[in-house]
This record gives sequence, C-alpha cells and structure tokens, in this order.
Amino acid sequence: MADKIFTPNETLFLDKQFKQNLTSHYHVLKEYKNSIDDVLKLGGDTPIFLDTSVILGFYEISFIAREKVEQFLDNYKSRIVLTGQIQYEFIKNREKVINTFQKDVSEQLPKDFNNNVVNKLKSFINSNKLKLEDYPHIGKNLESLHSMLSELLKEIQESVNDKKGTASSLLHDDSSLDVLAQVELLDSLDVSYVKTIKEHYHKLLPSYKTAPNESYNLTSFPGCAEKGDKDDPTGDFIIYHELMKYAIEKKKNIIFLTNDTTKGDWLRTDGRPHLHYLENFFLNTNRMLFIINAERLFESLFDRSFESLIDDKTLIPDVIDHQELELFLKDMDCLFDVKEPPEGACKILANELYQNDIYSISKLNQKLSLAKYAIPEILKFLPNITKTGAVKLVLDLLDKNYSRNRWSKSSEEKITQLKKHWENVSDFIELL
Repeated sequence: MADKIFTPNETLFLDKQFKQNLTSHYHVLKEYKNSIDDVLKLGGDTPIFLDTSVILGFYEISFIAREKVEQFLDNYKSRIVLTGQIQYEFIKNREKVINTFQKDVSEQLPKDFNNNVVNKLKSFINSNKLKLEDYPHIGKNLESLHSMLSELLKEIQESVNDKKGTASSLLHDDSSLDVLAQVELLDSLDVSYVKTIKEHYHKLLPSYKTAPNESYNLTSFPGCAEKGDKDDPTGDFIIYHELMKYAIEKKKNIIFLTNDTTKGDWLRTDGRPHLHYLENFFLNTNRMLFIINAERLFESLFDRSFESLIDDKTLIPDVIDHQELELFLKDMDCLFDVKEPPEGACKILANELYQNDIYSISKLNQKLSLAKYAIPEILKFLPNITKTGAVKLVLDLLDKNYSRNRWSKSSEEKITQLKKHWENVSDFIELL
C-alpha cells in the first residue's frame, strides 16, 4: 500500500477506532503472518521497544537470568528504544523493585528454610520425645539431621548475604543500567498532545467497562484494564501513541516487548494479539506493530526461565481502599460475632497493611487462611476486640515478620499470654 502523509502529533487511537475495513484487515493479517516468525527471532533491523514491565523485570529475576538479559541488551542495544513515558515509569519504580527483590526473595529464603524445615523438624522431635525413647537410633538420627540442617541454614544465610550485597549495590552500580543508557532514548510527547491523549482515554473507558467480559473485545485499548484508583492509569495509552509517533517519523515497523500480559489490555487474556490494535496502528501510521510477550521470547532465545521471583508485580502499589476493606471484613464468617470497628479504623488498618507489603484484598485473604482457628483463641483473651483489631492480631500470630502498632499496656500483656497459648495450639491446627 502506498505511503500516506501522516502528522505525528495529530495521530490518535480514537480517530481510527472502528475505522478498519476489509482492505486494511487483509493487509495487516497478511503482513503479520509473513513477518511474525522473523520477529520472534528478532531478525532484521526493526526497532525493539521495551515496556516498563520488561526493564523493571530485569530486577525481579534470578541473578543467573540477569546475566542473559544483559547479554540481550548488549547484543541489541543499537535497535532498542525507550519512550519518554517508559523512562519516567522506570525511574519512578526502579528503587522500589530492587528493594522488594532483596526483601521478598533474598532475605526470605533463609527465613522460609528456618521456619519450614529447621523449626518444624525441631518441633517434631520435641513433641515426640516420649515416643522416640523407644527408638533411640531414630532419635539420634533426627538430632543429627537437625544439626546438619542448622549448619546448612548458616550456609544459606551467608550465601544470601553475599547476594544481598550485590542487590544493594545495584542502586549505584548497575551494569544493566549502563547498557540501557546507550539505547535510543526518546523525549516525552508535547504537553498538549498528552492532554488530548488523556482526554481520549477517559472517553474510551466507559464503553470498555460496559462491554461483555470476553477475550476478543473491540472496545479494549492499551491501558483500559488499569485499576481505577491508580494515580494515573493513562501510561500505556500514552506509550501506544509514542510508538505511533516514532513509526511515522522513522517510517519503520515496531516490535514492542511487554510482560504486562495478564490484564488483557496489551495482549488478549489468551495470549494472542488484539488485532484491532494492529489495524488501528496501521491506519494511523501505515506501519506494523508487533506486540510480543517478552518473558516467552527471552525463554525461547536463552532456554532459561525469566519468571519473576517477586509474588506481587504491582508497581508502586496503592493502599487498599478502606471501604473495600470494610466490606471484606463484614463478609468474613469468622468475624461475624466480633465487634464492629469505630469510624476510621479500616483506614488505619489499610495503612498498616501497606507498611507490611499487603496491597490487595486477595493477598490479605491469603494471609488470613487460618483466621477461622485464630479468632476464637483471640476472643478468649480479648473478648471486646473489634474486627480490625482481630485481623491485626491474626496477622501478628501467623506472620512473625508482621509489624503492628503497639496497644495499651494491659492489652499487650494479654497479647503476650495469647501468643504463648497460640504456640501450644498452632501445631495441632496445622494438622487439620
């Protein structure tokens, strides 16, 4: 198809929405089919754009996998491009992701080994002392095994400390950042252009929200599935327009690598591309856009897992909405007979949860898996406790790393008694 004249700052997703026809549809399908195999091998000289989720993901994978990533960056740095919006999001979130990896992965390994292996074996030995008297050789072997595991714990801690030093130094001594600084770095879009893009985002959103929840949804657009309470949900939509502007100015197709593949707004929930994104891009630029799952691509190129080791991949997560939290507590069966909290208590609890890296109701629900056993024990010692207070104590009992605000002296004395009592019943509860 012959080139048309396109003006980058007048190129808008909304202007071409639902404008595809059989000619453009056929062309995009044919070009995609003819090019995708070469794209997945990163052949040719097509510019490679990395999403924020990809470059932040470098700090979430194993240290061995990071070496492969740096190899990728070095090999393709002449083709890699970062948009202004992606640079902004990367800088905003980089330090938090590095610190989260150190806390949730590096520091957690020895803690998990100690809690799930060493301590449980010791608990088994102590709780079966009388029985083991009839099997002295087994008791002796178990004690030897415990000593060996304790020594192994020391080795794990030492190794992790070495890695922690590496993780901490990343803030100021980062070889990946050294390479990223050498790729093509784009300026941000004009303020007036961004203002229009944001206005269009909010015009498009209502149609998407009222559409049927299907994998193939013509009302979807980049960024449409962002949480409503996010500070600025328009980032992905801005990035899409940055890609279009570049394609017009350079007259080139674009490969866009992203790990943001679960919400369904860059790739469909079944992992396939949103065809109407590609058609919209083509109608706006006369060029092709290839949106690729970066994690899968790296694994195919390097034959190694690039899965994030951080459970929650939310970037700068928000505090749980206190009204949502209040509804959740009301729906918990085990809290049905527990006193309602005073006004503002859910907001205080939400902030405390945030300080303990609990950013969502789903994660809180996981943490409260044994609440139905813990609540009755708590009420024995603190019968007048409220729902929010009970949740704090459940988390305190179940997670040794949970940090809560101190209560009154008399309450803390009762909590100390409760914790001693809980130690006696928790082993039994784990068997249920």
